[in-house]
Amino acid sequence: ICVPCAGTSTTDCSDVVILPCDDGNPCTTNDMVTVEACDNSIVCVPCAGNLIDCSNGATTVVACDDGNPNTFDDVQTILNCDGSVCVPCMGTPCDPQDISLSLQVTNESCPDDANGSVSVTAVSGGLAPYLFSLDGVTFTADSTFSNLGPGSYSITVQDANGCESVAAASIEAANPVLELGSDQEVALGDSIQIRVLTTVTPAMVEWTPATGLSCQDCLDPFFSPTENTTYQLRITDINGCVLSDEVTITVDRTRNLYVPNSFSPNFDGVNDIFFINAGNDVARIRRMQIANRWGDIVFTQDEFPPNNPSFGWDGDFNGRTVEVGVYVWFAEVEFVDGTTEIVAGEVAVIK
Repeated sequence: ICVPCAGTSTTDCSDVVILPCDDGNPCTTNDMVTVEACDNSIVCVPCAGNLIDCSNGATTVVACDDGNPNTFDDVQTILNCDGSVCVPCMGTPCDPQDISLSLQVTNESCPDDANGSVSVTAVSGGLAPYLFSLDGVTFTADSTFSNLGPGSYSITVQDANGCESVAAASIEAANPVLELGSDQEVALGDSIQIRVLTTVTPAMVEWTPATGLSCQDCLDPFFSPTENTTYQLRITDINGCVLSDEVTITVDRTRNLYVPNSFSPNFDGVNDIFFINAGNDVARIRRMQIANRWGDIVFTQDEFPPNNPSFGWDGDFNGRTVEVGVYVWFAEVEFVDGTTEIVAGEVAVIK
């Protein structure tokens, strides 16, 4: 075979037929497709129909919500074939002045009790029955709102048509005052006293937690925490009202340890003793040792308080004053919070 068998193509859409089809659009009619007469799988003109819209299609008026609380009988017009909106949702406007309400307010009796209330005592205008709301969203037939804290509130009344009117109410706080002031900082091992400001006569006083307090039932304890602590003061006054406030005391855990780097044990009364000085954060020195450059221990002292030269080193070793030079010291220090640290350094013996 020199030239393979071949014929003339007849798929050039020169011979077509028009057939019914479905273009998948519910809003079209008389859908038709144009295909090759010899092979209906070859599409010459895609399936398409006559478009149905709001001007020529069937429509229905349905209820809706236009999102405006001051309209009622809200309706919209939709296209039946796909539910698309032909005429947007709208309703008959309400006139808020047609509805008015009277309120009775009960203020909070004790601080933080949140026991105030607002009651709707009368409604005029609109169409009964009425519903009431504190947030403008959730409505109830109950016209009294209880357990309210101090503040401003908006009471909404809604009539049977859905028309609404709003009235403002304000609940006042009870007058008693308890103030502990701003948060404080104290160095580890120190104490601080906080000034309590109150306008009530306490019948009962309680601080919590009790840790680090000089007293738990007085107004002016000393605070000596070993870690950051938030204290709460709770006072019950002679009327039974309960007041509370909190203050956080942050502990400055800076290690206040002061060790000299030289001393002169020449018994002239000036800088003759090497000893450890410390702040109130140090409870005791469990052990201190001093070694010479060859590693020989020339001084050891156990279980002693800081800041006391009686427990220091006077430069003596085996009955003789050591030679001038640099010595290494080690100390195990216990702090008032129960933690211990090993500290070390060098001290120079000079004449």
